[in-house]
Amino acid sequence: MPKLESSIKLTPDFYNLDIDKLTIQESPKFLLRAMLNVKKDQDGYFKYGDLLDFMINNYNNKHYYNGKGIKSLDNLDRYWNYANSTNHSATIPDFKSYYYPFT
Repeated sequence: MPKLESSIKLTPDFYNLDIDKLTIQESPKFLLRAMLNVKKDQDGYFKYGDLLDFMINNYNNKHYYNGKGIKSLDNLDRYWNYANSTNHSATIPDFKSYYYPFT
C-alpha cells in the first residue's frame, strides 16, 4: 500500500479502461473512479492521501459510488490492498498495470 505522501501516476492502460463495464464489485469501481477523478498536478500525478480524501468526500456521491457497502470510512484506506490482493473479493484484475511505481 502506498504511503499518504506517495505520488501516483496512471498508465495509458488505465485511461483505456471502461470502469462501468468491468465485472467486479462496486467498491473497487469506486476506487478506480476516484483515481480517474482525483485532482492531478500538471504532470498527471496525485498523492495517495489526496485520493483517500477524495474517496472520503465522495463515498455518498452516486456519480462515483453506486453500492451500499461502505460502513466505515476507515476502511477506504484498505481498498488499495484489496484491489491488489489475489484472494479478496474486491480484487481488480491487472490493477498493477494501471499505475506506475510510486515515487
